Amino acid sequence: MGYLTKYFFFILFIILGLSFHQINAQDNQPREFSGKIKALDNDESVPYTNIIIINRGLGTSADFYGNFSIFIRPGDSLRFTSVGYIPQVINFADS
Repeated sequence: MGYLTKYFFFILFIILGLSFHQINAQDNQPREFSGKIKALDNDESVPYTNIIIINRGLGTSADFYGNFSIFIRPGDSLRFTSVGYIPQVINFADS
C-alpha cells in the first residue's frame, strides 16, 4: 500500500498520570496529554505530525519519533494531520 493511499493512521496515546473520565466539568485546568503516533498498517512512527486544539487554535508537532505532548482541557478537540494521511479528530468529553 503506497504512502499516499493509506486510509488511517493509528494514534497510540499514553496518558501520563491522568484519566480524562475522572475529571469533572468544573475542573477546567489544563492537563498534559502525550503519546506516540504510529501508522496503522506497519506500526512505524509518523514523524512531525501536526496536533491542533481545534476550539482554541493552539497546537504542537510530533518529533522525529512520533512523540508529542500537549496541554488540553475537558471539552477540547485535537486534530492530527500529516502529509499522506487522512486527518483524525479526537474529542475529549466535558466530564
